Amino acid sequence: MHVIENQQIDQKIKKGSRTHTKKDYVFRDYKKEVRERLKKLAEEKFPLIENVELVIQHGNPYKEILKFVIENKIGLIVVATHGRTGFAHVVIGSVAEKIVRYSPVPVLTVKPEELGDKFLTREDVEKELHLKFKPDELNLF
Repeated sequence: MHVIENQQIDQKIKKGSRTHTKKDYVFRDYKKEVRERLKKLAEEKFPLIENVELVIQHGNPYKEILKFVIENKIGLIVVATHGRTGFAHVVIGSVAEKIVRYSPVPVLTVKPEELGDKFLTREDVEKELHLKFKPDELNLF
């Protein structure tokens, strides 16, 4: 599932990446582009699955996702996180966090592949949470 936000359409119009400037034409073309990318991604990531449903909505991402979940009686949401932390996370917000917070069904969050191999260190925790650990003999974390 992919949710197209209004600001994405506005950016396409500002960039002049389309010959028409009417919002509905730009939206239609962008939706087609997104569908093609999702189709390619589904073929690449789920080659053994015969029927992958591609869903494209328009609006506020977390609200549209939760609306779809409720309307279609979905039992589990799997959502990737971007891995932002600290100030970037606070300023930008997190669709995944809002989904976890407001979802009426269980949510499984997964890290992007590029973050999957990295381990959380004591320095990471101290930096991001502005904490200072007491030195310990075992240094378990």
